[in-house]
Amino acid sequence: MDETTHFFETEDIVKVVKDSLMKANIDYRGYSNYDKALKMYEENYMEKIDDETIIFVLGDARNNRNDARMKTFLNLSDRAKHVFWLNPEEKRKFDNKS
Repeated sequence: MDETTHFFETEDIVKVVKDSLMKANIDYRGYSNYDKALKMYEENYMEKIDDETIIFVLGDARNNRNDARMKTFLNLSDRAKHVFWLNPEEKRKFDNKS
């Protein structure tokens, strides 16, 4: 997980997406662990979340047997103006238990 707000200082959405994918400090080789990511977000950013905050999550929503940290996610959702979860997986793979 990485802070990407500064990439959104332009209206060029193509540049925003490219910079977010290429310049953000993200490890693309690992397995999803939303427990770790949401804990880090809660510890570092929760106090900054308000009714003007928009949160984007880009992830497969697989948690690989880790704690989902649902309470933290719901707290973020309650505090933020909007939360969008963009899942790059094919819809047929949603809720796949394998």
